[in-house]
Amino acid sequence: MVGTPHEAGGNSGLVLSLPRFLAAALCLTLTASPAAPQGREAFVESTLQFVQAAEGEFGDEGRYLLAAVEAMARALRDWDTALQGSEADLSMQASKTPPPAGARLHLAIAALLIERGRFERALISLGRAASIDPDGADAYLLSGLALDRMGRAGDATAAYREAWRRQPSTLAAAYRVALAPAGGVVSHAERAEAVAELVAAATHPEAGRRLLFPTDALLDDASASAPLLPLARYAPAFTLLGQGRYDEAVAVLRAAAGGDPLTRAPAAVAAAGAALRAGDTGGAIEQLTPLAASPAAPPEARRVLALAWRASGDSAKALQELRAAVALDPADERARLALGDPHPHMSVSMRARWQVGQAAMAAGDWAGAVEALEPVAASRPPAGAGVVYGALARAYLARGDAADAVRVLRARVEAQPHAGAAHAELAGALRAAGRTDEATVEELAARRLK
Repeated sequence: MVGTPHEAGGNSGLVLSLPRFLAAALCLTLTASPAAPQGREAFVESTLQFVQAAEGEFGDEGRYLLAAVEAMARALRDWDTALQGSEADLSMQASKTPPPAGARLHLAIAALLIERGRFERALISLGRAASIDPDGADAYLLSGLALDRMGRAGDATAAYREAWRRQPSTLAAAYRVALAPAGGVVSHAERAEAVAELVAAATHPEAGRRLLFPTDALLDDASASAPLLPLARYAPAFTLLGQGRYDEAVAVLRAAAGGDPLTRAPAAVAAAGAALRAGDTGGAIEQLTPLAASPAAPPEARRVLALAWRASGDSAKALQELRAAVALDPADERARLALGDPHPHMSVSMRARWQVGQAAMAAGDWAGAVEALEPVAASRPPAGAGVVYGALARAYLARGDAADAVRVLRARVEAQPHAGAAHAELAGALRAAGRTDEATVEELAARRLK
């Protein structure tokens, strides 16, 4: 259940974060069909295809956008079919297998369910695994992940504590216990003992103890050099994706795509976009110029014509057409962002806010940067969130606001749990804020993750 990078070819360098329950944490060789993880990969690939089509780089992406949504829905159906088969096969094997191998089979079932966002069902399988192997830590470690994803932070902390109590050498559990609020589920003495485990792992790397956090993230956050920020019309769906509510997300995407100018534009606009994609800039301009001149011209015709003029090297005419597109449809986020006019659209567009925030950072306007970037960070981009958190934290630190910098850098660590640099930067901010105990834990994590 530990995220392992896997290249996503042709998708802007983004990397899939595939929870590989076959290795590391569970050490299990499955005899069930591998179709369940393949179904997940198909879902992620079709999601990335949707992201690419939604850019509207040429203007003919409407059919690709709709096809990607249907591919996502189809992948979910295939994923569910494969999951049902894998769950049945593993359950049958578990009933015939003595412990602790039987417990590992239930762990594998839970891992598959967590991948699919079936957290309640996963907890049932994890309970069975814990009852078969009461001394094992993995069932409680994965329970902590599932409970975290369900928003049950207190129960998650209790689960991590149970994992650590059963196997104190489990570093991910020790890390969670060491950072748990003292006086609650975790005592002061337990926190100190957990820190001692982290110290031992950091000072004796030859022992080979790895700090591996369970994760079910669809994308490897650190693989994105810039934040993946959906257009405003698609942001609610991507929020649902981030929560593991994949079926709801696809339904919302389908509805939003139905109202996208890319899918509603006349066939002539899509044909011109196809010509532009093929490198026939002149043909695209020739097809769109009469349509754009019509009083009833759709805004998308003006935007795609602007793309064609820009590709031809005529920036002045491109600017003219973009302004016309925005005048016809002030809510056209693609045209407005291409025009370089983000400020009026900041209320709904995270891309506009990111542009304004970057400009404010470059100008040393830290208050402006914080105002622009806080909503972007709160939107939790599906990839590249760490880039946003890092920029926002720098703005807070420049203002002398260590407490908010710590809050944001903590979010960055949650998004990139295996990035030693993220833990190290958080440690520095914690020390600056006078929170030395937490800083020590993060420094130890950073050392172990180098």
